[in-house]
Amino acid sequence: MNRTRSRLLHFLSKSGPSSSTQIATGIGLSPSTVRKHLSVLVLGGCVEVSRGEHARSTAALYSANAGRIQERIEAAQHFTRMDE
Repeated sequence: MNRTRSRLLHFLSKSGPSSSTQIATGIGLSPSTVRKHLSVLVLGGCVEVSRGEHARSTAALYSANAGRIQERIEAAQHFTRMDE
């Protein structure tokens, strides 16, 4: 997995649901770079997106999908063992 995406997942795992701006500030990247990587992670099912709790909030909140991440890790380990 891409190092930036790994950093994003680590941040979300530790911090819980966060906006792209919060993530960008937390890992020191631009919001546009973070959104680009988040879109890939959302498509892959490793990150879930929801709207804020307040009715007026339109900010997307991103959270790590621990179950899907674990599946990806196990699949990678399986293929690594196959190569041995």
